[in-house]
Amino acid sequence: MQSLNEYQSQCLIETLNEHATVAITNFDGEMLYVNQKFCNISGYSESELLGKNPRILNSSYHQPSYFKNLWLSIKSGKTWQGEIRNKKKDGSIYFTFTTIVPFLSTEQKETRFIAILNDISDRVFAEKSTKHINGILQTIIEASPFAIIGLETSWKVKIWNESARKIFGVDRHEILGRNFLEYFKDYPALKNMLDQGISKMFDSNFECDIHMMSKDLNFSFASLDYSMIEEDQGILLMIKDVSSQRNMEREILSISDHEQLRIGHDLHDTLGQDLTAIQLKLKLVQNQIKTQAPNLVKEIESLALDFKKANRFVSDFAETLGPVKIENLGLIYVLNNFTESILLSFKIPCKFECNFTPVFSQEVSIQLYRIVTEACMNAVKYSKASKILVQLTKNQGLILLKIKDNGVGFDHQKSNGMGLHIMKYRANAIQASLTISSSESGSTVAVSMAIL
Repeated sequence: MQSLNEYQSQCLIETLNEHATVAITNFDGEMLYVNQKFCNISGYSESELLGKNPRILNSSYHQPSYFKNLWLSIKSGKTWQGEIRNKKKDGSIYFTFTTIVPFLSTEQKETRFIAILNDISDRVFAEKSTKHINGILQTIIEASPFAIIGLETSWKVKIWNESARKIFGVDRHEILGRNFLEYFKDYPALKNMLDQGISKMFDSNFECDIHMMSKDLNFSFASLDYSMIEEDQGILLMIKDVSSQRNMEREILSISDHEQLRIGHDLHDTLGQDLTAIQLKLKLVQNQIKTQAPNLVKEIESLALDFKKANRFVSDFAETLGPVKIENLGLIYVLNNFTESILLSFKIPCKFECNFTPVFSQEVSIQLYRIVTEACMNAVKYSKASKILVQLTKNQGLILLKIKDNGVGFDHQKSNGMGLHIMKYRANAIQASLTISSSESGSTVAVSMAIL
């Protein structure tokens, strides 16, 4: 049990006044002393507080039992500590962390309770605001059509929303705290992409498409965009199920390929045959002209040569539109043939380079071939290129296909042509990314694909 004489009490009060908000009550709870800091924080003057019970500050937030236990504690000689929500004179709310030290006396009227208050309003309001914002963010995360996945720097999962559950088919309780890469080790496209992209990811955002198979074995395409939150906090993945979009792209590709085959057949079987027939007739006329009108021989020979070139061009172009037997010939062979045909048909040097022997599926080979043919024909028809280079390389776990030309360039962002969209659809179909860069000195179509 502690007690204070008048001198000790005065010394203690003077010391506390310098550093703290202070109030002193008697055994019955009447305030006998308040310092200026107490007046400032409560909004009451000293005269309005002295003789009053601290309940004048009651905000009606705490249960009556809260203060009942407080008084029972200090009247039994125990120091009490806790947070109290108070109400100022103007009705506004403030929070204090309060320590009440009892100084008991054998005579009840001499007992004093010294309350030392620390204003924690800013902290409490900040915590409430943060909690409110976090609640809003959590609602947004859960309602998002994107799978939002938060990862620690160790790749442990700490955020997994409802859309993530739908796309991956994995419940939150199954994945939280688990290593993301380990859990999805059977997804080579996803794992390779993340493994390859870690260093790039910590420099900037990164986006790509991946082919997923959920837990229930349903296949889907997902567009993955991920970025660093903070270097010491982790990574945020945002994944959108784009299965419908990719399926629509496949439909477009199927229609496009079907139309190409039809046009190729029409060119070969109709126009090609007509040109061949005309060429034969010209040959007959050419023989007759030699004897009947020798002065026209050179003109007829020139005309015959033009028809031969046209016939060759139609035949070559029809071949590029027709079915490609890549499984029998190999991608290198058909690309070499195609680039050579560009030189023969258009007199434009077109070179093919490859630093490895590619072994791709028929689907991948066809889409890469079609991208090359589309890009090269664009360079010939629209860019007015005088030189084209096709490169197929393997580097650091990636397959890179580049088609470069020295044409006039174009603004691919504003282009309305279907050709560019078709090329992107073809890249998406084989889980590759396609980028286009263009300037006045030329254009580059680049396809990047992870090695699986």
